[in-house]
Amino acid sequence: MASALIINGLLGLLPVLAFLTTLIQLDAFKLVRLRSVLQLVASGAVAALAAFFIGRVLIAELGLEPAEFSRFLGPVLEEVLKALIVVYLLRTYRIGFVLDAVIAGFAIGAGFALLENYFYLRIIGDQHPAVWVVRGFGTAVMHGGATSIFALIMLLVTPQEKTASLLRIIIGLIAAITIHVAFNQFLAYPVTSTIVTMTSLALVLTFTLQRSRQSIDKLLAVDFAYYRRLLDEIESGVFGEHRIGQILASLKTRLDPSETEEIIEYVKLHTKLVLFGEEILAAQSKGTTIEISDAMKDNIARFNYLDERLGRMVRLLFKEHLRFSRKEFFQLYKLGRDAGKPSEIAHNFNSDILFDSADRDAAQKEFPDVFFALDDQALRDAFAPFDQRANKAKKNSKRWGVFAILILLISLLVASSEPVYTGIPELQLKLISALASIAIMISVIIGVFGINYRSRKMRWLADRLATEQLRQFHFIGYIEGYADVLRGAGEPKTAKAYLVRRQARFQRFRSDFLNHIDEHLHRVLHEDEISPDDKSARAAAAQSIDERIVEQYFSAYARLRFEPQLNYCNHVLRESKSFWRPSAVRQSQILGAISVYGLLGVVLFQQIVLVGIIAEVAWMKSSLIHVLTAWAALLSLFARTFQEGFQPKREIERMRQYRLALRRIHARFRRAQSFEEKIDAMREMEKMSYEEMLLFLKSNKEADFIL
Repeated sequence: MASALIINGLLGLLPVLAFLTTLIQLDAFKLVRLRSVLQLVASGAVAALAAFFIGRVLIAELGLEPAEFSRFLGPVLEEVLKALIVVYLLRTYRIGFVLDAVIAGFAIGAGFALLENYFYLRIIGDQHPAVWVVRGFGTAVMHGGATSIFALIMLLVTPQEKTASLLRIIIGLIAAITIHVAFNQFLAYPVTSTIVTMTSLALVLTFTLQRSRQSIDKLLAVDFAYYRRLLDEIESGVFGEHRIGQILASLKTRLDPSETEEIIEYVKLHTKLVLFGEEILAAQSKGTTIEISDAMKDNIARFNYLDERLGRMVRLLFKEHLRFSRKEFFQLYKLGRDAGKPSEIAHNFNSDILFDSADRDAAQKEFPDVFFALDDQALRDAFAPFDQRANKAKKNSKRWGVFAILILLISLLVASSEPVYTGIPELQLKLISALASIAIMISVIIGVFGINYRSRKMRWLADRLATEQLRQFHFIGYIEGYADVLRGAGEPKTAKAYLVRRQARFQRFRSDFLNHIDEHLHRVLHEDEISPDDKSARAAAAQSIDERIVEQYFSAYARLRFEPQLNYCNHVLRESKSFWRPSAVRQSQILGAISVYGLLGVVLFQQIVLVGIIAEVAWMKSSLIHVLTAWAALLSLFARTFQEGFQPKREIERMRQYRLALRRIHARFRRAQSFEEKIDAMREMEKMSYEEMLLFLKSNKEADFIL
């Protein structure tokens, strides 16, 4: 019996796998890797598992016969679940051409058929092998074919510069559901339906291969020359009448020089990487390969870093002049995928105090005369334990907080689903209830004692106060000791005397402030202190100092103070693509959408119930609709809980205001003509930084719940 099940299972699966293998072999451009295909097959199997359990609930709640469900409602449910995977691939630029769209769709359908055939094997596994041959060539291929058609329509209907919209998704779904429903109407004629399915799919495949070759050949023929010319113009800095050059020139008058340089670098890297991606496509079409060098991998890492920070802004600026289309972004994704995992570039939070040896080497090379005043090992040694403890506390708070909220959400979802637990044995039902109850208690315990409990939160705030005051001690000393720094650049004795005085000041700072950080935190949180530099006297002009040293002095402050602070703001406000490490902007978008759609779901399901009461429609008043209403309300509530914990909107607003103020002072610093005006701008920078720190500490102290 077991051997018969295995044989029949293979007979049902081999046809669809053979068809999928054929498609992969025809992929001359290596658009889809085997690993990606296996992941898509697995995702299709997960979709089939979800369809099985959702289908069981729908059949029980709506009082439908299984045969009736499989003819109409089943195809809708199954195609929607498979389509969600395709939409994700399209929105994240995992598919870009016709052929890889069809391969992806067929792989998802193959995974769905794999698990569906397993369920059928458990029920009718003793049927004649011919049944499973027909099922493999018919039903299994239909699943892959319907999803491929959906992916194909989505790719052809959606403009290159856009991602999938709801209207385009509906168009593709109608086609896939129509194919599925039509196939299910002729289950009594398996041979005929199989022949029709295979014939139709063969025609689609022929069309696909032809369109794929034409689209890629056209891309290589036209875009290669365009990007080569554009790259030459960017590298030479001569755009002629090119609109891109005019935009870049206008940006120089509106943005900080560092931001303009990053935008130019982003455009250059985008152009270079797409051009290299097209070279790889051209080589693969001829059966050859191109190795991706370490330098190119570094370019990929740098581009991904800039894309998170500047992506949307640059795409809007150059929308009509750079071909930021789905095909180009698919090429960038494919290039990064083929390169393996390039080295990740992360924001360096402590580059201003030269925490890493690489930062110190770069600063010594760029500012050799004033480096002695920038380098302070004693300050870094004092900074490290406060920073490490604060980072660890924040990380643990976030980890346990997310865990507590998620386990509570899952427990409440399980508990609220009790009305649809039909047919479950009483012992299993009691076990589910007990586990849900235990999980709720665990989440409450973690929430009360593990998420920024008052003493832990105050410890975190005290550590953050210490780190920021250490930064200010460093730069205020650099500003107020400007005369000694400038003279020390050419007089070793003066430089040594400056360092001795700085060390004495630091010992007093450590004794009076760092050793009593909790007392200072209490005063900062409960009193309105003035910033340290309010008491500073007006700077006197530097006399008889080499202009080169004066320029180096100011350039060092701009590079180590203004730029890191602006980079930090940009880092917080970046467009993160990571699912696990989203930015504040991404968090706000995701949580806001869940909250709004949850509320809309509550309204929709309640309207269905009301209509069901008025029209006396049984399924509209069923317990399933009430459960879905509870689920929608819970999702909306817990999205709001996460918003309260992460507080992304407040963080976004704070960073936007801080960045605006930074840009204003930085512009004043750059425009300053005299020595005194530049020193005043630097002092204003430290004052504003102190006030921003006070706002951060007070707002987090007043928050009842933070992650």
